[in-house]
Amino acid sequence: MPLALLALTLSAFAIGTTEFVIVGLIPT
Repeated sequence: MPLALLALTLSAFAIGTTEFVIVGLIPT
């Protein structure tokens, strides 16, 4: 797997996880 693709996948996963945590911590 190319390093650029790995970095892009990891960053996308990190952003998704962060948004999930924020939504979980802040009740809407």
